[in-house]
Amino acid sequence: LKMEAKKTQLRAILADETKLNKSAKKAFDSVDKDKSGKLDESEMMACLKVFTDQLDVEPPTESQVQELIDMLDSGERDGLISRDEFKILVKAMLTVTLDLLEEGYDVK
Repeated sequence: LKMEAKKTQLRAILADETKLNKSAKKAFDSVDKDKSGKLDESEMMACLKVFTDQLDVEPPTESQVQELIDMLDSGERDGLISRDEFKILVKAMLTVTLDLLEEGYDVK
C-alpha cells in the first residue's frame, strides 16, 4: 500500500505543472544553502546524494555532477543551476523514481 501511495503521489505531481513547480521550489530551497538563488557544484552534489541514497545506488562522482551541471546550465552558462534549470532535474528524478516503483523496486 505504501508503494501504491508513493506512485499515486508521484503521478499527481508529474501530471500537474503547479504541483511540480511547488515540489521543485521546495527541493531547490532546501539545497540552496547559501540562499543565492543558484545551485553550485557542492549544493548539486548534496542534492544528488539524497536522491541516490533513496534509490540505494552509488552517489555520483564530481565529474558526473559537473557533466549534469553542464547539461542543465542552459541559461547564462555560468556553471550554476537556476530554479528553472533545477525543475528539469526534479521532473527527471520524479519520473525515474516512478518508473522504478512501477517496476517493483522499493524506493525509500
